[in-house]
Amino acid sequence: MINLKKVTLFAAIGGMCFLMAACGKDGNGNDAVITPDNGTNNETTSAVNESGYKNDVSVKDIETAVAAALGENYFPEMELETLEGLGITADMYDEFIYKVPMISANVDTLIVVKAKEDKAADVEAKLNAFRDTNINDLLQYPMNLTKIQCSQVVTMGNYVMFVQFGAGLGMDATDAAIANSDKELTDDELVQIEMEVIDEQNNLALDTIRNMLTK
Repeated sequence: MINLKKVTLFAAIGGMCFLMAACGKDGNGNDAVITPDNGTNNETTSAVNESGYKNDVSVKDIETAVAAALGENYFPEMELETLEGLGITADMYDEFIYKVPMISANVDTLIVVKAKEDKAADVEAKLNAFRDTNINDLLQYPMNLTKIQCSQVVTMGNYVMFVQFGAGLGMDATDAAIANSDKELTDDELVQIEMEVIDEQNNLALDTIRNMLTK
């Protein structure tokens, strides 16, 4: 049954996710903002300095490290064997890992693609198109509205990542906030609480990857 409360929050989620940012590195090694959008802007990643990242880290090692960092909150346990459904062909990458949950109603996903030289931008565009498709299909799983809106596509050198984490943590956080609040929380406040928890999971994954590629 569709969660009508979550559907009524859709507009607020779209606007507020646009304002939330994750930190990357710009060409000068400084923090750069990578901002999830609401499906109207395909450019969700900022440029990075390729020379600032390693090019010899296994995508499997990256996935293992992300799983360890998220611990019990890491749910993508099924590995998919092709990227062709995303429009990413074999001439665009050296290796990849694509992990999704066993249960389709849970949309937690990790994709790490090590692109061939000069192909990172092409891979990034395909993953952004995949993200946009997910956003356009949001009402299929209204309980995942915020999580899908706050997904990120991030490029670090030749590595391009799609991260979409949070499991039920965002909804758990809003339920706890409602139970512990002495006043009625507004829709915007509830969305903010949910987004913060989801962003924390996505940023933990991205920080783990960034550390592996820059140490």
